[in-house]
Amino acid sequence: MRNFRSVLITLVLSGTFAEGQSPLIIPPTLSGPNIAITVDEGMHEFYPGMPAPTLGYNGDILGPTILLDAGNMVQFEVQNDLADPTTVHWHGLHVAPQNDGGPHSTIAPGGTWFPSFTVLDKAGTYWYHPHP
Repeated sequence: MRNFRSVLITLVLSGTFAEGQSPLIIPPTLSGPNIAITVDEGMHEFYPGMPAPTLGYNGDILGPTILLDAGNMVQFEVQNDLADPTTVHWHGLHVAPQNDGGPHSTIAPGGTWFPSFTVLDKAGTYWYHPHP
């Protein structure tokens, strides 16, 4: 009887906690030789009823998964719709310094940056993020 009670309590609490969680966000994908991303502010409810300010690429949170093929040339258009300067760094990709998105490649508020490069890397998981 004690085990049944423990299982019942666990099931009830699991449902309660599950209701408090937001669904897993699966970002859309972008691919091709020309890719546009916009950096902007947003809002997201990580917990129902509690909106929080966010920064995101092409949306309120996270950014699209970008699919690149080794050997192909890619041209990005990165629009900064933030009130502050930002950068976009292609973490782990081998690119020339002018396309790397470090602090020397600041995008002014309302500005656009056009990095382009040939994808030199093999299949892998890389990510992009600001580099203030």
